[in-house]
Amino acid sequence: MLTHGSQVENDAATACVRAALDAGITSFDTADVYANTVAESVLGEALKGERRQSLEISPRSYDRPAAPTDLGFHAERP
Repeated sequence: MLTHGSQVENDAATACVRAALDAGITSFDTADVYANTVAESVLGEALKGERRQSLEISPRSYDRPAAPTDLGFHAERP
């Protein structure tokens, strides 16, 4: 497991994604809590120009117990 946006520089993360694509990997896992949302942005940049129809991207979001003021949206991060 490697968290883009916090454990490696963006260029290295992009190279990692490109190497995965070259090896035939088409499934990527991400979440809004990875590197405080930065990992999703880095993955998006690394996948620029790829046909999204040929990829499986599994984003998740972190839910906390709702506060009375959340209005149905995800809770704000600290």
